Amino acid sequence: MKPVKLQVTKKTQVLTKFQINHMYRSDWKQMCIIDYLQSQTLFKELNGMSGLTKDSHFAYWIYQMFGEGEYSINAWQKGRKGFWNFARFILFKDGFIRVKKKEKQEDKEKLEIAAELRRKERQLKKSIDQQEREELTHDIQDVKDDYELTKEIAELDNPTKSGCYPILKSVMPIYKVHEYEDWSSTDNLSAETTQAGHMQAW
Repeated sequence: MKPVKLQVTKKTQVLTKFQINHMYRSDWKQMCIIDYLQSQTLFKELNGMSGLTKDSHFAYWIYQMFGEGEYSINAWQKGRKGFWNFARFILFKDGFIRVKKKEKQEDKEKLEIAAELRRKERQLKKSIDQQEREELTHDIQDVKDDYELTKEIAELDNPTKSGCYPILKSVMPIYKVHEYEDWSSTDNLSAETTQAGHMQAW
């Protein structure tokens, strides 16, 4: 599998510029960049020998590096255009929880429309009544024309990569509180990869 580059950011509170309505606002501070070479050392899936294998390992690694808080990790992969959200954690002293990405209302509506279109298309394939087939064909085309969703539906049917799999396996159920797991007790990962100085920390 091709290596990845990861950007680890931490949610912080900063003073607002004018402080008229609110004194503070949320901001994301970059904590480190894990480059392509470092990711090969860090994750077993990328080197085939040793390293982190679960989201509970990676959460513990971040906790050891930067402490409690809410973290968002974005990923880039060689040969793939753009980036995706690798994982989002809230880390506590004695455990962590994966945070589900908020679904935008616009995206939700597109998914609902796409599901309805697929339902009508299945009906069309099964229908043998000519009049019903004509009505379904007309309905399908009307929706596509009204929402100009031809391209968007194709993208929804073939979604871009998201999440940490297959580099990391998720502890189930995903969006519940879990204990950290220390990979070093079951793996021979080199200690040098756990030191902040070996990552591009900011």
